[in-house]
Amino acid sequence: MKRVPALDLGERPAVKSFADWGRRNEQLVRDPAMQLLARGVWAQSSEPLSPLQRAALLQQHLRTRDNHLRVTGLNALELLDLPIGETQSWVNPLLGHRAGERESEFETAKLTPHLSWHGTRVRTFAGQLRMTKSRGLSRYYGPWGCFVAHPVEALVVAAPYLSVWRLIACVDALLSRRIVVDEKVTLRDFTADVIEDALELFPPTSPSVRRVRAALRAAYDQVWSPSETLTRLIALRHGFPPPRTNYHVTPQGRHFYIDLAWPDSMTAIEYNGEVHYKKRSHYEDENYPIQLIRDSGWDVQVLVWRDLWEPERRRTWLNFLARNLGPPTRKF
Repeated sequence: MKRVPALDLGERPAVKSFADWGRRNEQLVRDPAMQLLARGVWAQSSEPLSPLQRAALLQQHLRTRDNHLRVTGLNALELLDLPIGETQSWVNPLLGHRAGERESEFETAKLTPHLSWHGTRVRTFAGQLRMTKSRGLSRYYGPWGCFVAHPVEALVVAAPYLSVWRLIACVDALLSRRIVVDEKVTLRDFTADVIEDALELFPPTSPSVRRVRAALRAAYDQVWSPSETLTRLIALRHGFPPPRTNYHVTPQGRHFYIDLAWPDSMTAIEYNGEVHYKKRSHYEDENYPIQLIRDSGWDVQVLVWRDLWEPERRRTWLNFLARNLGPPTRKF
């Protein structure tokens, strides 16, 4: 179980009403170091506030004893560093997935602060802002002292904007990580049973709930990156046996983990993501264990992002799996 910190929003800006700033609204509008947060409320920031920063500040500004506000949806998932993102056009057809109901609106939704309320509904003049009724699940302290929605609730709210594979990647991450909100707060382990129990609080016929439940059925634990999720889904789509994820091996008494492994045939796939080519130390540290694993009898194929999306390169590693694991059930 990996410990993963929540997103750092940087230094929190001061937030006051125009009266507390001791200046008229017209003066504040002309000041590039002041950002309008809601009607009559200004944040002191020389840079425009990001949607995440606005959501965190609005949550604190608007919350009362009666409304129990929290940051939710895509904003919450991003704050918790879950692998949300757009889906490139080739992915859904390759995996046989239907696009999400509002998948094309992902960027717009991500750029809009999104809060949920539990108790008294909030009425506000905060400009662009989405408000959703909460189911009352636990909330967590987040950056800048804001409250963040329960990850499962945030995932249900965000589900219409995410592709199937992104939903699966988010559930993979929940099953595989311990999210550290700050030095004192660590989110509990999210087992499949914990996630299912949380989903029981939502209407069972809700399309979003059904999509998250389907993602839970397809999710694995011990998955460290969304690219590992996508690689696994491509292999499964072509009929190869389910792999073991981050499989523990000990060549020459050293401890390593293989991203995707088929132990019966000593076949493995290692995915090298952005960190491997941006940091020389990661690149060097990765090559040494791969060679040790190969020397111990494993047949290892190393992939990068282009191997997933480019058809000819994708056929190369799928042929590698076919040679080692047997013929696939689907042509490629």
